[in-house]
Amino acid sequence: MSADGHGSGHDDEAHEEHEEHVNHEAWVIPYADLLTLLMAMFIALFAVSNVDAQKFKELASGFNQALRTGSGNSATIIDLGGSGDKPFSAELNSLVRNVVEAARNGAKAALEPEGKAAAALTLQQLDRSLQDADVQATTELQKVQQLINEQAALGGFGEALQTTIDDRGLVITVVTDAVVFRSGSADLGASGSSILQLVGTALGTIDNHVLVEGHTDDVPINTASFPSNWELSSARAGAVVRFFERMSLTPGRLQAAGFADTRPIDGNDTETGRARNRRVEVIVASDAGALKTRILEEAALASSRLSRTDTP
Repeated sequence: MSADGHGSGHDDEAHEEHEEHVNHEAWVIPYADLLTLLMAMFIALFAVSNVDAQKFKELASGFNQALRTGSGNSATIIDLGGSGDKPFSAELNSLVRNVVEAARNGAKAALEPEGKAAAALTLQQLDRSLQDADVQATTELQKVQQLINEQAALGGFGEALQTTIDDRGLVITVVTDAVVFRSGSADLGASGSSILQLVGTALGTIDNHVLVEGHTDDVPINTASFPSNWELSSARAGAVVRFFERMSLTPGRLQAAGFADTRPIDGNDTETGRARNRRVEVIVASDAGALKTRILEEAALASSRLSRTDTP
């Protein structure tokens, strides 16, 4: 029995020596490799998307600076916006939508072999959209200009009212001498109210910002109400703004400024020249600057969202 018992114990020891241990943590190594690869992929996608967004943001910043450093002082007086708070017409809004789509397509193409060529094409599309913004904004101002000219001709005010479009926008010049205001006064006369009525009606068809400037000749004035031409020109500009307010034009889009005799359009050495210098200018700001800023801001935003919306 002792032999049998000894042999049984020996077999048990041999079985225990050859038993293989199972490693339950072997899956950690391939799992860690997978996580490393995923992290590398997302870092690469993040880097590519940020490069595109940064390029568009730099482009937007450059255009912002260019648009705000043009000739004249109107840029420091009239706030052209660009925050999206001010509504644009349907035609102008369509430009924004088109350039967003172009920016998204260009950023997508940058991930492919022909990305550089596609990106160049997208920049061309962006440039065309910015040019279209100028055309659309000018077209809107031309419609208002035509409406004012037609109504002025019908009312017999052709000599007292002139319109032109320059880098400031639509400029409506109203001669104040014995037409809008009496000499040395800021009280509107009957003829002046009729002229401003037709101008205000035309302004009610658009939402552009409006700056009213008062100007005088160089003949000094010193009265209890107006110690100098500064007070007179400012009071006349304010009177026009108040008139437009009574016509229900939004006060937030109206501004008034007086320039005395500092910005003559003719010489002050003749009565004819002085009469031309005594004027009120109603300046309807162009929407082009605000629209360009909004286009570039939307393009940058669309590019920055690409990795979240188009990554497979």
